[in-house]
Amino acid sequence: MKKALRSWLTYVVAGALFLVAAGIAVIPDIVDNYVATMEEWYAHYIFLFIGVALIFVGFVWQDLLKAQHRRKTKNWDGPLSEDVTNGAWAVSLPFYLAAVLSIIGGIIFTFVAI
Repeated sequence: MKKALRSWLTYVVAGALFLVAAGIAVIPDIVDNYVATMEEWYAHYIFLFIGVALIFVGFVWQDLLKAQHRRKTKNWDGPLSEDVTNGAWAVSLPFYLAAVLSIIGGIIFTFVAI
């Protein structure tokens, strides 16, 4: 995980994932303020849901990468090599960071209206 935290690409991908989540959560709310034809839209629920979904995607992707390596090497219960572990963390960590940012955004928008 330390190698994944040192990579700048991790933060760029996490920021891009968060911007997508923010666009999904905030843009319909802004449009609703000007058009007023949509039902009530709560951005904080969307931020929190996307945060939980990103945690799920990151966990599943990391687990699938590790399972693929275990199947390939027939290493069912032994420890994985450090390269496999670091690679799995490098793939899943942007999702975890974007999820944390999205959940923080959801908490902020709970108390502050757009």
